[in-house]
Amino acid sequence: MTSPDLSTVRRLLSGITLAENDFPAGDAVVTQIGSFATVARSLDTSSEPWLAEWLDAEHYKAGVLYAAGKVNWNHEQQGKGSAADTRMRATIVQRFNAWVAQTQDRLAAYEQEPTVETVRSWLAELARFKSDPVRNV
Repeated sequence: MTSPDLSTVRRLLSGITLAENDFPAGDAVVTQIGSFATVARSLDTSSEPWLAEWLDAEHYKAGVLYAAGKVNWNHEQQGKGSAADTRMRATIVQRFNAWVAQTQDRLAAYEQEPTVETVRSWLAELARFKSDPVRNV
């Protein structure tokens, strides 16, 4: 069996970035995150089920990071924010963009060695993130 072609996932990721002005501008980033999930779920991963699990966990992380930034921004817009919120949102934006770069690097590594061993530590890290998305990178 051959591994799924991940080029569409890579291309999609290369177009995703998050900036402060994305929060008031609408939900373009949400659409991109959704497209990431759609493309990932369309891959034939029957011979590599761990790939589907890993990409799904990456999608979850992207969604949580974006949602945290958007909720923080909405909070500030309602007049409930402080300078700490602006700093926190900057950190969230940085973490989101670091997620994009890291996922791109991981895709490249996976393409070199498409095995469950390759994604095992990533899945463990993403499980820690899922259990505590505020503190884990």
